[in-house]
Amino acid sequence: MGPADHKCDPGQARIATEKPRDRHDHIIVQEKLDGTNVGVARIDGALYPLVRAGYVADTSPFQQHWRFAQWVYAHQDRFLAVLRDGERLVANG
Repeated sequence: MGPADHKCDPGQARIATEKPRDRHDHIIVQEKLDGTNVGVARIDGALYPLVRAGYVADTSPFQQHWRFAQWVYAHQDRFLAVLRDGERLVANG
């Protein structure tokens, strides 16, 4: 883990890796291997492709964020169909 990384609470770690609390727990553990955290917000009817820190993706110094922004704009009808004003979708790609 790097200096900016975080970890889960020890109790949550036990539930995820040792023993569920009861028969109602359905546990899926995933590991992020590579990629970046991104999102899309709809504000005042406009779409904003975002990076993890909340900045607009096409202002990022990283090419993968520019490409994400281009992809969002190319598929804006899909995002406008599911996002209401003030909502956002987030993903780890």
